[in-house]
Amino acid sequence: MNRTSVTVPAASGSTAPRTYNVIDCAGASITVRRRPSAAVLAVDGEVDATNVVLFSAAIRRFAAVGRPVVLDLSGLGFLNLTGFRSLLTLHRDYRRTDSPFMVVPGAALHPLLRAIPDHGLILQPSAAEAMDRISEMPHANRPIFHLVIGSGRGLVGT
Repeated sequence: MNRTSVTVPAASGSTAPRTYNVIDCAGASITVRRRPSAAVLAVDGEVDATNVVLFSAAIRRFAAVGRPVVLDLSGLGFLNLTGFRSLLTLHRDYRRTDSPFMVVPGAALHPLLRAIPDHGLILQPSAAEAMDRISEMPHANRPIFHLVIGSGRGLVGT
């Protein structure tokens, strides 16, 4: 799994160029866009048995941080059943962390969603709408780790 940074020119009305991390997953690439309330991971290429381990590991890193994730698969060209199972496992792992994990489906995912309607994934029509939904959640802007003063017993992590 290789990482590179890509700097794109500033958008109109903005003075600063944006830098994105791009993670190479041997046939798929994940472009990481960090936002205040979540990370948007835009995937393109193909996910199958040859690269599903790299794909899953790259996304799982965000679960370890406890940050909400929007997985944008609208640019994904191919996803086989192995990749879909990995997606369901990632969703289950995120549910355990209590961090939102939303998926923007694309053409590669639609046939699998029709074949397996009880998938449980939280689907959104676009990354922007997923971000809106996350920002409306009561815990969206919570710190990943904060300290609470205990009743005279010192500091307690929550």
